[in-house]
Amino acid sequence: MEALTPSLGTSGVKVYQAAQSYEISGFETAPYLAFVVSDLNAKNNLQVASNLAPSVHSFLAKLQG
Repeated sequence: MEALTPSLGTSGVKVYQAAQSYEISGFETAPYLAFVVSDLNAKNNLQVASNLAPSVHSFLAKLQG
C-alpha cells in the first residue's frame, strides 16, 4: 500500500482505490462478506473463490459460536 495514496479517509480509516486490472469475486457467509481479489482472469478468480468458499464459510461460522 506504500505506492497508493488514500482516496478517502473517514474515522481514521484509510480507504484505497487503484485503477488496476484486478478481478473481484465475493460470497456471503452471514454476517460476513468475503472477497477474493487477484490478477487472475475472471474465470480463474471465480474458481479460486469457489474453492475457498466452503472452508472460509466453516471458519467464520465457528467464530460465531
